[in-house]
Amino acid sequence: MAPTVTASGAYGKAIINIQTLIANSSVFRTWVGAADASTARESIYIPYIFEPAANDFPFVAIDEGDHEIDMASAGVSANYLAIGAAQIYFVAKISATFQDNTKSDVQDAYVTFRNAIDGIIQDMATNSGLDAYIQLDSIRKVDATARSIGQREESGHYYQVQYEVTFGSGGSPLA
Repeated sequence: MAPTVTASGAYGKAIINIQTLIANSSVFRTWVGAADASTARESIYIPYIFEPAANDFPFVAIDEGDHEIDMASAGVSANYLAIGAAQIYFVAKISATFQDNTKSDVQDAYVTFRNAIDGIIQDMATNSGLDAYIQLDSIRKVDATARSIGQREESGHYYQVQYEVTFGSGGSPLA
């Protein structure tokens, strides 16, 4: 079921705009097997509070950063910028092709995952601030790429990596 509530606050709008930025990445659409951005949005979870079904991989989850919104003076009385951060989690199952746990399978699974993530991050950086896309101030990897070992066995082995994006200091509109 598609969300029915429209974001109206600065942070909610920013999170939805980050979702839009990711959904419009051609690499992300290929990664999740979506023909268009609308279908790709179905593979982006806001927030990351539940375990997706086994057939919902790969996916992205967007959640709050350590802080939501800081209000910073824009240099003019009563004029403030909404500056914030969001966490983005990229998660994908490891193809059965690469689950023999041989050295080459482990490397191939890792490189396949990183190729997708690197392409999505590049698309986000390239499209940031263009047209109606949110202007991101930074994109940084927060945690190392991790491979499941004995976890989520019911869903299969997976890779996950976490990034943080910051937004708003450039004064870009969040609408």
